[in-house]
Amino acid sequence: MRSTLQPLDGAETLLPPLLRDLYRRFDDVASFFEYNPHDPESYQRRAQWLDRHFAGRRAEVAAALVEANRAYGAHEAALDNAAALAEPGTLAVVTGQQAGLLGGPLHTLYKAVTAVRLAAEMSRHLERRVVPVFWMASEDHDFDEVRRAFLLDHAGRVRELSLPPRAGGGSVGALPVPRRVQGLLQEMASALGPRARHAEFLEQAVRELERARDWGDWFARLMAGWLSAEGLVVLDPMLKPLRLLLRDFYPQALVRRDGIQREIAAAAQHLQRRGYPVQLAVEPDHAHLFFYRDGRRAALHWQDQYLVDRAGQVRLSAAEATALMRSEPWRFSPNVVLRPMVQELLLPTLAYVAGPAETAYLAQLRHVYPLFGLQMPVIAPRLSLTLVAPEVGERLRAYRVGAGAFLTGDPDVPLREELARRDQVGIDACIQQLEQRIRDAYAAARAALEPVSPHLDRVARHNEERVMAQVRYLQRKAYQHHRRTHRRVVQDFTYVRNALRPRGQLQERVFSVLPALVEFGPQLIRWLLRATPGEPHRLALIDDDGRAGPFSGAHAGRPETGGATAGVDAVP
Repeated sequence: MRSTLQPLDGAETLLPPLLRDLYRRFDDVASFFEYNPHDPESYQRRAQWLDRHFAGRRAEVAAALVEANRAYGAHEAALDNAAALAEPGTLAVVTGQQAGLLGGPLHTLYKAVTAVRLAAEMSRHLERRVVPVFWMASEDHDFDEVRRAFLLDHAGRVRELSLPPRAGGGSVGALPVPRRVQGLLQEMASALGPRARHAEFLEQAVRELERARDWGDWFARLMAGWLSAEGLVVLDPMLKPLRLLLRDFYPQALVRRDGIQREIAAAAQHLQRRGYPVQLAVEPDHAHLFFYRDGRRAALHWQDQYLVDRAGQVRLSAAEATALMRSEPWRFSPNVVLRPMVQELLLPTLAYVAGPAETAYLAQLRHVYPLFGLQMPVIAPRLSLTLVAPEVGERLRAYRVGAGAFLTGDPDVPLREELARRDQVGIDACIQQLEQRIRDAYAAARAALEPVSPHLDRVARHNEERVMAQVRYLQRKAYQHHRRTHRRVVQDFTYVRNALRPRGQLQERVFSVLPALVEFGPQLIRWLLRATPGEPHRLALIDDDGRAGPFSGAHAGRPETGGATAGVDAVP
C-alpha cells in the first residue's frame, strides 16, 4: 500500500481568513503573533529568548513526565525525551487536544505528528535537543465534546458511535471509562467490515482499556502506543507534581486580571478592524480560573470582591483564594486564556502546533504573555490532509472526477452533474417546456375571461399555481425514477461524498483516529511523519497496489489524465 501526496487547488478557501493569511501573507497578521512560523530564523530567535528567560522547574517537570509516561507504557524514546527536559538547553514543540473517544478526530493525530516532525527538524536546525510534547486537555469538563466518534462504515455510511451524556462537571480526564466502550470497540470493527485490516490496533485499544485507571489514562496509553516510539511525550496537566508548580502563578493571575481583560478586549477590537472574526469571548467578570469542589470543576467569577461560582457553592475572598492557591494549588485549573501561560511556565516551548480555532484565539493573547514575564512561542500550523482510501480512489477513477470537487465546493454537485450527463431525455428541458406552455395557456385564458369578470383573474392564477405544483411533483418523480435507474451511480457518489466530506465537514474534523489506524495500519503514521507541513490542505491518495491513481485529486472538476501531479511527495 502506498500514499501519494497532492496539493489541493483552492485549499485556501477551506481556511478561516486569519489562518489563510498566516500561511500566505504573514505581514498582514504579524501584529497578532510574535514569530513567523515559516521563517527558520524565528525558531533561532525564540530559542535565544528561552535561553535568557525560561525559569521553569525543569527537574520536577521532567521527573513527573518520565514517571507518567512509563506508566502509560511509553517507548524508551519518549522516556529519554522526557528525561532530557531536565537538561538546560533542551526545548519543546508542544501541541494538544481533548482526550476524545477512540483517539478523537483525525486532526488530533495530525497535530501530534506535526509536533514530532517539527521537533526533529528543529533539532537539526538548532543543533540541540527539541522534544515533542502532547498536552492532553484532561482538565476539560465538557464530556459532550469527547463522547462521540465517527467513521465510514463498509457500506459508505457515516456511522456515529457514542456514549450517553454525563452530568456532574468533573474533568473528563478523571472520569471512569464507561463499560459501554468495550462494546463500541467491537461495533467499530463490525462497521468497518473488510476494511478492518489491522486488528493489532483494536487489540491494543482493548488491552489498554483494561489497564486504564480513567478516561485520561486510556487516551494517554493510546497516544503512547501510537507515537511514543517516535519520541512523543504525553503531558497530563492534572498530574499533582505539575499542579504543585503553579502555586505562585495562580495568585499572579488574580492580581493581573484587569490587564488580561484589557489586552483580550484590545486584541478583539484590532481583529475586527482588520476584518477577522473574534474567536475568544470572555465574560467580563470571569477570573480565568476554575475551582474543584467535590470533584466538580466550576468556573470562578468576581462578585463584590469575592470569587464565586454560578451555583453559589463557592465564595472566596481574594486573600482566602490566594492562601488556598499556595497550599492546595491542585484545586485550581486555568481556563482557555491561562492554559497557554501554564504551558510556558512548565515547558521551554519553542513552538506550539495549533489548529485553526486555536490559532484564532491565540491571536488575542500575544500581549497577555508579557503580563507574566512570558513570550508567545512560534505558532505553527498543523498538518492538514484528506485521506483518499483505495475504495474511494476506485470510484473517482471510474467516473473521472477529482476529489477536490467534493472538498472546495458543494459536495452534492458532482452527483447532480453525473446524473445530468446520464439524462438522455432531458428532464429539466422537458419540464421547462411544459411549464412555459401552461403559463402561456393560462395567460391567454385570463385575457379571454376578463370580460366575464375581473375576479376570474385571481381564480385563474390560483388554479395555475396548483397545476404548476403538480408539474413540479411530476419533475420530482421523474428525478426519483432517474436516480433509481442509476442507483449504483448514486451509491458510488454518496460513498465518495461521505468519505471526503462527512457531515459536510473536512474529514479530519469528523472521522476518528482509531478506525483510521485499524483500516490503514502503521503505514498511516509513517506516511504522516514524512508529510512535510506547509500547505493549507492536501490529499493523501492511497492505493492498494502501490501506484497513484490516474485521477488528479488537486482539481475541483474533471481530472487531467496521465498520473500524479508533478512535484508530489510520494511516501512508501
